[in-house]
Amino acid sequence: MAVGARGALAPRRSRRCLMIASCSPGAGSTEERPTALPTVAQIDPAVLAADDDCDPTRMSKEQFAAIDDGEISYDDYLPGFQRMATCMEADGYTLVHEGENNEIVDTSIPDAAFPSYQECYAREFVEVDKTWQIYRENFGPPAHALSECLTERGEKPALTYLEKYQQFAALGLDPQKDCWDVKLRG
Repeated sequence: MAVGARGALAPRRSRRCLMIASCSPGAGSTEERPTALPTVAQIDPAVLAADDDCDPTRMSKEQFAAIDDGEISYDDYLPGFQRMATCMEADGYTLVHEGENNEIVDTSIPDAAFPSYQECYAREFVEVDKTWQIYRENFGPPAHALSECLTERGEKPALTYLEKYQQFAALGLDPQKDCWDVKLRG
């Protein structure tokens, strides 16, 4: 998936799938440097993903409302997860919450629950979850730390996590030892 340009986004009901477009540092900030830790993933409704699993006709009105304003926040993510869990409970299954990592919920399900999970995930959570996970990967604490480390070394950080990682490696540095251990575990 690609990251697009910043800008105002008009909700459109004809979209099939959503992709992250940009991020906002939040609180009215005009900061656009990739070192700012954004608080909201903005989605571009004009960009269609090549994802055959995406079917907007299967989305609940709550999931559609969460994506229709063109932004996904952690406050959209958690209720989407809870709706999916409630849907599965109605089918007699329980999602096992195993914690969170980088504001992404880790879960497990019994094998027998997989059909229920697929249906509930599509209806209540898929687009919110995919957009939020891509956003957290590219703009969460590990990516933010890489931006800071690159800036401290006089480099202009790239936008995505992978590009930042590659920049760091091109400098002959180990992201874990030379950045994350200092910035995230300090």
